[in-house]
Amino acid sequence: MKLQNLLKTALDIIFPPQCVSCIKKLEAAETILCKSCLGSIILNSSLYCPICNRRLYLAKTVCHTEAKCILGAASSYEIKAVRDLVHALKYNHVKVTALLIAEIIKKYLMPLIANSTNQSIGQIKYFTVLPIPLHPQRERERGFNQAVLIAESLKNTIAPIIHVTTSKALIRNKNVPSQISFSSYKERKENVSNVFEVTTYEEIIGKNILLIDDVATSNATINEAARVLKEAGAKKIIALVFAKA
Repeated sequence: MKLQNLLKTALDIIFPPQCVSCIKKLEAAETILCKSCLGSIILNSSLYCPICNRRLYLAKTVCHTEAKCILGAASSYEIKAVRDLVHALKYNHVKVTALLIAEIIKKYLMPLIANSTNQSIGQIKYFTVLPIPLHPQRERERGFNQAVLIAESLKNTIAPIIHVTTSKALIRNKNVPSQISFSSYKERKENVSNVFEVTTYEEIIGKNILLIDDVATSNATINEAARVLKEAGAKKIIALVFAKA
């Protein structure tokens, strides 16, 4: 047995892996979440309007003509296990959590892709996976961008099923206060106004984009990112998040 495997085995004995949600000791076949907490995560079955969050049954059009994307959300932020996964990744730096989040997003996404009546996803065979960027200073402070980790994990997870590439052509050029500092949609929209910029237009023009983030609360951030990408020539944009509030 290799030394690193011996060390892992020793650490697992001294500090048994725990579920990040209920803190229960994980069984051998469990990772990150125990079977019970993982089973508590209810998947959504549709796409949504990014302006009013209305469910789009056929996912052909959105309710509001000003919408530049369609919102996809794997689950609800109201579910404790979902919140705990996000917190484990974002604040406790448990980066392996991104792999499980990507698997859950895949389980949500695959039926939508398989559904031949779904004009927004079903007939798209090529996507560019694009994470919502952090400002470089914020990313240095945190040490990573959780959206990048999720995007990379998701790309690897769905690549055998649909053709995907990844891009970092979108950057954040302003370091503004966190969205949690603002309560209203108007304030959040103003806070992220003109904070994004496309650096490599050939990676955006005519492309179908999967815009990835961990959580959508007011949708102000994804709507602003989608606006900039549309102006840069993106074709169809699906803002895909792990959870929506």
